[in-house]
Amino acid sequence: ATTQTITLQPGPEGQDEWITSVYYGGGLDDNRLRVGGWGDLYHALLKFDLTGAGLPTHVASATLRLYDISSNGGSPTGMYVDELRTSWNESYRWGAYPLDYATIGQTAAPGPGWVDVDVTTAVNDWLANPNSNFGLQLRPLFNDNNFNFFVSSDATGDEASLRPQLVLTFEGASLAADDDYLDGGLGNDSMA
Repeated sequence: ATTQTITLQPGPEGQDEWITSVYYGGGLDDNRLRVGGWGDLYHALLKFDLTGAGLPTHVASATLRLYDISSNGGSPTGMYVDELRTSWNESYRWGAYPLDYATIGQTAAPGPGWVDVDVTTAVNDWLANPNSNFGLQLRPLFNDNNFNFFVSSDATGDEASLRPQLVLTFEGASLAADDDYLDGGLGNDSMA
């Protein structure tokens, strides 16, 4: 069998935002994804659409790639990686209703640049049962002036190429390119 890799990188049509326990009206859908806090909490929420053409029902690996642009004058923090079990959209704000989740991993504090997060467990769950895809939540391990600021799918200009990516690797036959799916509209999806 041939190893296939697909990279999904949605543009502004992508679903991601950050929510917070105290400020900013409970969260924002802007050009950043914030994780951390300074007594308060910032969580990032992301969801990739996996309903497109020809994806397998199982992947060998799935990697969430985020571009860390700043620690906001504090120190970076490691993160809990959660598979969400509750529906949300980009108007969701902290505490509007509880988000149910299962923690599937943990990361070390990132440095600047691209950060790779293993999300294979979640993606295989979603491919096996597409109705279970409610996305991911990233929560800080520490919130004592600890921050990770990542580029979001709403970034434009020079930052557009730094939007979140989901890299899927699997065994299988060649996939036919589906422009609507693999090109991701305004995003930068590719098939290798």
